[in-house]
Amino acid sequence: MGNHIKYRDIIITFLLSLLYLYSIINSAWMSDDSFISLAQIVNFHNGDGLVYNFGERVQAFTHPTWFFLLSFFTYITNDYYYTIIFISIVASTLAIVVLIYYAYKQNNIMAVFLGLCMLLFSKAFIDYTTSGLENPLSYLLFSILLYIFLTKKDISKSSMSILSIYMLMVLLFLNRMDYALILLPVTTTMLFNYKTDNIRPLLIVSSIALIWFLFSLFYFGHIFPNTFYAKLEAGYPASEFIQRGLQYFEVQYIKDPITLFIIGAGIILGLLQNNYMRAFSIGLILYLLYFLKSGGDFMQGRFFAVPAFIATYIIVAYFAKRKISSCIYLGVAIIIFITANATSPLFVGKEYHNQKSQLGIADERGYYFQRYGLVSQKRKWPKIAVLGKNRPNNVKIICGGLGRAGLSSRDKTFYIDNCALTDPLLSQLPAIEHVNWRIGHQVRKIPTNYKLAVLHNTPLNDKTLNHLYQDIKISSRGELLSLHRLQSIYNINFKDYKINQNKYKDPRIHIPIIDDIQIRKSYSKFMKLEPSFIVLENNISTTPTKGIAWNANGVFIFNDEGIAIKLDKTRKIRSMYIGLDNNDKYFFIAKKGSKIVYANTIPKKRGWGITTRKIDFNKEVEIDKINIFPVKGDNRYSIGYLYYE
Repeated sequence: MGNHIKYRDIIITFLLSLLYLYSIINSAWMSDDSFISLAQIVNFHNGDGLVYNFGERVQAFTHPTWFFLLSFFTYITNDYYYTIIFISIVASTLAIVVLIYYAYKQNNIMAVFLGLCMLLFSKAFIDYTTSGLENPLSYLLFSILLYIFLTKKDISKSSMSILSIYMLMVLLFLNRMDYALILLPVTTTMLFNYKTDNIRPLLIVSSIALIWFLFSLFYFGHIFPNTFYAKLEAGYPASEFIQRGLQYFEVQYIKDPITLFIIGAGIILGLLQNNYMRAFSIGLILYLLYFLKSGGDFMQGRFFAVPAFIATYIIVAYFAKRKISSCIYLGVAIIIFITANATSPLFVGKEYHNQKSQLGIADERGYYFQRYGLVSQKRKWPKIAVLGKNRPNNVKIICGGLGRAGLSSRDKTFYIDNCALTDPLLSQLPAIEHVNWRIGHQVRKIPTNYKLAVLHNTPLNDKTLNHLYQDIKISSRGELLSLHRLQSIYNINFKDYKINQNKYKDPRIHIPIIDDIQIRKSYSKFMKLEPSFIVLENNISTTPTKGIAWNANGVFIFNDEGIAIKLDKTRKIRSMYIGLDNNDKYFFIAKKGSKIVYANTIPKKRGWGITTRKIDFNKEVEIDKINIFPVKGDNRYSIGYLYYE
């Protein structure tokens, strides 16, 4: 290693830095998930509190540090989209500047040449240098933290150094709480090395995290973000989460292998360095194992981006202290270039799009870039509606596109998120069991009359669930300082409401969205109709057959007028299974003589051909006739089988 930086090295690094800046501007975009946080920022600015829907306090964001940073700057600029992208670009760029400065201090700029080459071709890293999510701030905070550990020979000589380290750690922890796994080995190493010097700074900084948790519990009713309960408390077996975690790694390997190579190399080289770099390597291993166990994510590369940056920093630190020929650096850069993925931002521009997903994992930037990309000619930011002072008079059920909806229609519509990210009630329920459930989109059943309860402040039909709902309503919408509210918060966190979990997770159990009274009002026309197409019960198969076509032999096809099924005798039935065409919605009526004993809708069901729908009467009823009317579908209606319990 020479005693001074060569002009050639400076020029190469400068050109690579410009290329890096070009790449992040060229790829700059906003994700729909970031719009969920943005909707809360807008409401916060308008004096409505930390809410997503009108008057309902819920922590739908996972990054308090990033949230309040964006809240501050967007309030000053009175602009949202360009301000957030600008802050993201600045934070991501400063992270690299700190890395370059470290190499400069080591008189080895060529080590940064290697690092920049790796990051330029890491799709995960570049994709999330913007996006509106917290990654850019994470890059910057980790960059500063690593710089301190690599340049300060004896941290204990300055109490401010220890305090600043812990301050960076708590900001990172509050930027994304699972970073605790990366920081835990580092904190343990510090406590071991500087026992007495650590206590006061650690207590001071820990109090910041404690204050946030207490505020979160008091204001939102929960310590952790609502998304924690929605995603990780969905009720699926651990084995299924691990399976999806493995798929997350698999897709990353197929679509962006360089990122995994960087992380692997960084972990290995970190283990060969000092105690702190070893601690970071161990932290990265813990972090990756956690995401393997928790199912990964539906956004390709999102949770590999920060580990890739940390690993790059570790690699640069390793080579910065070693004298290695520039030819070797150049050779490694060429290998990286050759193996780089064609979707690297260096190779794609304003026309970039990718609507395909693999194993439920999407190229999120490719999916949204044409709509929300900075350089896209088709870009159209969501219009930000002004939230009024009156409660919206419309309720919609939604999962995908929740961010855009929360920005553009928040003045008119109250959104029930059946993926539970923004819904404090549904996040407490298990997700529907489904073999192909998608991580981050664990769908919940909508309790009967939940839409009416939200709109008109009525109770839920499910009495046990209604106890939880009333506590959540008081907690999320009631007066902050009410003693009744504090009791509700305690109940939510510690009370067993004895909810029938199986009712909400079993896909075979149908829960009507509205109750019998509302059904009769909405579908009153069917109450007076009698289908002309009548089938005797003993002519219908009692054997469910998987994969049977909607028009197969033995299947009864009917039209818009519906079908009537006469039972061979009056039966006492608690529940019934009917094989109906999968992509149609029906209205079901059970009768005894001329009396209607039960009426309800039968929703569409995913699948092919004839699929089983369960009608649960909730009690034993006597029936001798069934009427089924098509409500909505493709004009191809059929019934394949019928049996009872």
